[in-house]
Parts: sequence; structure tokens; C-alpha cells
Amino acid sequence: MVKLALLVAIALASGCFDDRYHCTSDMQCNLGEGGRCEVDGNCTVHDTRCPTLRRYAAHSGELTDQCFDDSVAPVNPCAGGQPPAKAEGCFADVCDRLPACCAVGWFDACAQVAQETASCNLRCDTRIAITATRSTTTEQWDARWNGDQWSFTARDDLAALQWVAPAPGDSEPRLCGATAEELVIGDTHIPVPPGRSYGSITSIGFDRDRRDTIAATYNDGRNRLELWKLDKLTVHEQGVPGTGGLTWGEADRDSYPDAIVKVGGSQFGFLYNVEDDTFQHSLLNQTAGSMAGGATPGAPQVRSFDWLDINDDNKLDLAIFGAEVRMHTNQLGLGDPAARQFDCDPPTAARECSMDTNEPNLEASSFAGAGLPVAGDASIVFSLFPGRQVYRAKPDGSVAPFKFPGDTCSCVKTCTGGCPGPSCTCTYNCNACVPVLAFVARDVDGDHALDLIAIDAKLQIFVAKAANGYQWGGATSIPTAFPNTFFSVDVSVTGAPIP
Repeated sequence: MVKLALLVAIALASGCFDDRYHCTSDMQCNLGEGGRCEVDGNCTVHDTRCPTLRRYAAHSGELTDQCFDDSVAPVNPCAGGQPPAKAEGCFADVCDRLPACCAVGWFDACAQVAQETASCNLRCDTRIAITATRSTTTEQWDARWNGDQWSFTARDDLAALQWVAPAPGDSEPRLCGATAEELVIGDTHIPVPPGRSYGSITSIGFDRDRRDTIAATYNDGRNRLELWKLDKLTVHEQGVPGTGGLTWGEADRDSYPDAIVKVGGSQFGFLYNVEDDTFQHSLLNQTAGSMAGGATPGAPQVRSFDWLDINDDNKLDLAIFGAEVRMHTNQLGLGDPAARQFDCDPPTAARECSMDTNEPNLEASSFAGAGLPVAGDASIVFSLFPGRQVYRAKPDGSVAPFKFPGDTCSCVKTCTGGCPGPSCTCTYNCNACVPVLAFVARDVDGDHALDLIAIDAKLQIFVAKAANGYQWGGATSIPTAFPNTFFSVDVSVTGAPIP
């Protein structure tokens, strides 16, 4: 025993002793509060002085007592849903404009800013998972722009079709969805109990632990969220207020990603990422909101969400589209009320139609849209349903037409019940006027300026390039089998670098 102690002392004195302990499970990391075994085999413990709230424990070699850092250089900067980027090279320029990309997570908004950042010299393809619905009719498509042309593949084999980030160390985004028996993430198939209807499938560094994490919402009579760790195929579940449209950003302005979700009807919910007394993270239904605009028959009251810095304060803001259009830009944290609301036909920030109790159907307009985060001139673009008009709105409340092909057409409106008056009921026939139901902002021509992609109710795709002053080009038709117009088009967008 004395000889062993002497050998250890000599080793320590000579500097050749490796003071490192490798863990394989959290239970082995009992050197402080909230011990966790990281992907590098070292233990971390809870420490509020670190941005990730974690610090390397003793016996972690040269990492001992350093703050745990989950940032990486994105292998594929064209795809959101990855861990935060290291503030190096061109990614430092991206994070100068949107610090959350290096401090919280590499979101879809970060991929957009990277495409605009000249130092990144990034050219991406564009991949859109499309779910088009009208009543009981649903079609799903994998639409891809390779830099030169579109291709379309029908996907009736998976429900909740969406794109997620590449697996760690890979560059290829993964198309995912669900069957009656499995959750499918790229080539990974996870058996699930029957009776689940999946709503959203996303990738997110939820715990900031560098592990490949998938967030999937489903309903089986309850609204639930699954957080899958794909490296171990373990799952944590919790209740959530809804399952549709789950998207990620930074709502409460801390260092962990937050979410927003469709709740149902006109409701949506802000879900803050919080840490409990055992140092585990979960989503707290912090704030509920409601669309103020009147319902439009056949149209969802909440269509989509989009994160962008709309007011140039270097923080992620939120745009919400549906029965009205909302901008949420509170610098201290997002929630209700909205900073700006737009409604009526034509849309205005004054929303006069909402004040007229004798004409309740004048406010029955449903808007589809997306953010256009042009550096120094950010705005949101949205379309009017019923109708084919497209508008662009700024955070100062100004709204201007954004001319779209055929936008002079109108729907046939039929009203009964004594109009004007509170019992007035109106329906719309829009078969002769095809509204735009989804927008996507990506750089499609590689000039480091964000272009606009629009998808209308007949699944025709139009592109407006920034280089041409956002003049809309002609239609490219997805080969839909449905002869009528859809009422809802949901999209999930990603990309990969073009060599």
C-alpha cells in the first residue's frame, strides 16, 4: 500500500497522472447537484454561473471547472434545429446580428441569416415538406429546389411530414413522420403505441446536452410531448396544451430554447423551457393567447408561426398568422399582448372591422404568411383569404400591397340572416380565385439575398427573387390529384449546402 501511494505521488509530481473519470450514466455523476453524464464521457454539475447552467465536475481532465459548452460549428448551416453555433468565422458574423444563434440554438431563423451573410458564402438547396388539407382530404409532398429546378415526390406513407436537422456529425437533413406503429426520423424507426395522432416533429437542443433530440407532439385523447434522445432511444414525456405547429425560438430571453404551439380554435400557447428542483428541463405553459379576428369558414384560425428579428433589436421576435396577423416583439420576453395586430380587407393595423358589431363578417379574413428578415428592412408578408391579394407589413404598422399574379380576382360572397346585423352569416366560394396559403423565405439563387416562395391553394409554386425586386415569376405546379382548392397548407423547411 505504501509503495502504491508512493507511485501515485511520483506520478502526480511528474505530471503524467491523468486525472480523468469517464462516466456512462447520470447516476455515476454524484460530484455535485444535478450531476449529468455528457456525450464526451465527462460529468457536469448544475451551476447558475454558466450560460448552459452546467459546469464540468472534478476529474474531467483539462475541462475540470470549465463551463459546459454545447456549441458546435454547424456541419450544415442551411438547416435549423441544431445546437448553437460556435462564434467563429462567418458564424460570428451571423451571431453579431442574431446572438441567439450562438447562445441558444441554431434555429431556422439562423439558417436564413447565414444565407444572407456574405462571409459565409453559403448556397443552399431548399426542401419543403408540404401538408395540404381540405376537410377530409390530405396530400403530402416532398418538394425540393436544387438550385436549378423543382422536383416533387408524393408522401402518403407518413403522417405529420416534417424536416428535422441532420444527425450529429452528418450534413443531410432528415425527413420524418409517423405511421400507425412507428415514429420515423430519417432511417431511425421507433415503435410507438397504437392510437397516437402525431402533430409536430422537430429537432431541438432542448436540454443543451449535444445529444440528438427530437420533440414530437401527439394526441391519444391527451395532448402530449415526447422528447427522444436518439443516441440512447430514451424518452421523456409531458403534457402540452396542443400538438400542432410546434416551433422553437427564444421567448423568455434566457439561454434555453422555448416553443409556441397551436392549442385549438383561435388559441395558441407560449411554452417556456424551465428547470425544476431536480435540475430537469420541461416546457411550462406560461402564456395563452387568442386570435382576435373573426373565423372564416373552412380556414384554420391559427395557420402558422414564424420567428425572425423584425425590429432590428438583435432578438428573435414572433409573427403569428391566421384569423389576424400578429407581431410579438417585446424586448424583455414574448407573450400576449401583441405589439402589432393586422386585420380586415384590406388589412390595417387600425383593424376598424373588428370594431363594427353590425358587420361581423367584414373581419372574417384568414391570413397565411411568413417573415422576410431582410437585414435592416425586415417585414412580414401575408396573403388574404378569401382572395388572392398579398401584403407586406412593417413593425411601424404600415401595410403595403405586394402584387401577386392575378391578385385582382375575388371570391363570391353569399350572405343570409339579415345583413347588415349581428345574425348575418356569410360563406365564400373561392374556386375561381385561388388564395396563397403558405410562404417560405430562402435564398434560391445563391446571391445572399432572401427570396420568397409562395404556395397557393391549387399547390402551384411561385418564386419572387430579391434580385428582381420581388417580382413574382410563373407557376410551377405540384401534380396534385385533388381537383379543387385546399384550405390549409402547412410547410416545414430545411436545406443543405450546394457544392
